[in-house]
Amino acid sequence: MKDLRCKLTDLEKNEIRDLWNQGFQNYSYLGNKFHVHPKTIRKVVDDEYRIACNEFNRQNWRLYKPSNERHAEIMRRYRKRKKDLKNAWQ
Repeated sequence: MKDLRCKLTDLEKNEIRDLWNQGFQNYSYLGNKFHVHPKTIRKVVDDEYRIACNEFNRQNWRLYKPSNERHAEIMRRYRKRKKDLKNAWQ
């Protein structure tokens, strides 16, 4: 079972960097090719952008904090997914 938290594998990230260095420097093109948002591609190829996004998220995480009911629902889905992943490996 695939880990749903990861949008791209390490191999895909390396392939994106290789294509970027070969001249395919278009976020939309690479995003469509790998079925992800262009901002995800930018985070892979632009280290300064990735660091800035991570810093913003660290400072502003409270803006994204879900309500208690939503958090309970998220945790139920997470625990079910974790259990399914564990059972898939057994």
